[in-house]
Amino acid sequence: MHKGIRSYVPCLLMLILLLGVPLGNLIHDENKKLTQADHQPTSARAQTTWSGVVELTDSYTVNVTDELIIAPCTVVKLPNAARIFVDGRIIVQGDTSCRVTLDRESNGLHYGIQFNQSSYGRGSVIDNLSIENSMYGITIYGSNPILNNVTVVNPSRVGVDLFSSANPTIRDLFVDQSGRGFSYADWRFGIGLSVGAGSAPVVERAVLSDTRIRGLNIWGDSGGIYRQITIDNITAEGALAISAGVWVEDSRPLITNVSVDKSDYGILIRHIDDGGYTRAVVRDCVVTN
Repeated sequence: MHKGIRSYVPCLLMLILLLGVPLGNLIHDENKKLTQADHQPTSARAQTTWSGVVELTDSYTVNVTDELIIAPCTVVKLPNAARIFVDGRIIVQGDTSCRVTLDRESNGLHYGIQFNQSSYGRGSVIDNLSIENSMYGITIYGSNPILNNVTVVNPSRVGVDLFSSANPTIRDLFVDQSGRGFSYADWRFGIGLSVGAGSAPVVERAVLSDTRIRGLNIWGDSGGIYRQITIDNITAEGALAISAGVWVEDSRPLITNVSVDKSDYGILIRHIDDGGYTRAVVRDCVVTN
C-alpha cells in the first residue's frame, strides 16, 4: 500500500465509528444533562398572614422555610399552655396606633412566643406587640430576632427569657407585674428580663416594673449591652430566692444609665463558678429606697 494512503487509515476508522453513533442518542444525552441541572430538588416555602381575630386551638409552629406575618390590630388567642414556635421567620407589623395583641383563648395561661435556634439569621422582627395573660412572654433559644416596643403584662414567670447564646436586639421593652398573683412552685416566678447560658443581647430602653423576684437577671457566662434601664418595686413577698433590681451571676455585662427604686436589693453581683468570669461594668447608676 502506498505510504501516503496508510497514514489516512486511522482517521478513516475513527470517522466510521462516529458515524455509527445515532445522532438522536447524542441529543438525548445532552438534554438529560440540562434537565438534571435545571431541576434540582428545593424545599417549598410558604408565607402566611394573620389579621383580625385569630383563635388557635393548639400550639402553632412557623416551619424553618416559612414566614408568618401578623398584620396591625390583629388579636391572636392561644389556649392554655400553647405556644407559637418560630423555626423560620415571623414578622409582627403592629404600629403605635394599632398594636398586635397576644392573649389567652379562655382560661389558663398561654406560653407566648418561642424562637428556636433554627430561626437564627432569618430576619424575624416584632414591632408593637402586647402580650397578656401568659406564663412566659417571649423565649429565645440561640436566635437573634429584633424586638421593638414589646409590652408584657402580668406574666406568671418571665417576661423575656434568653438561653443558648441568644443575641437579640431589644428596644423599648416594658414588663409589668411579673409573678404577681400566682402560686409559686419555684424561684423563677416573677422576672422581667432574664439573660442566661451565654447570651449577649443589645437592650436599649427597658422598664421593668413591679416584678416579684428580679427586674434584670443575668447569669451563666452571659454578656450584652444594657442602656437606659428603669427598674422599680422589686419585692419578694415570701419568694424562694433573693429579690433584686439587677442580679448578675458569673457574667460580663455592660450596664449603663440604670435606675433602681424600691427594691429589696438594688444591684447584686456575685461569682460562684470558678470555671468562668464575673466582670460586670455598671455606669451612671442610681439606687433609691
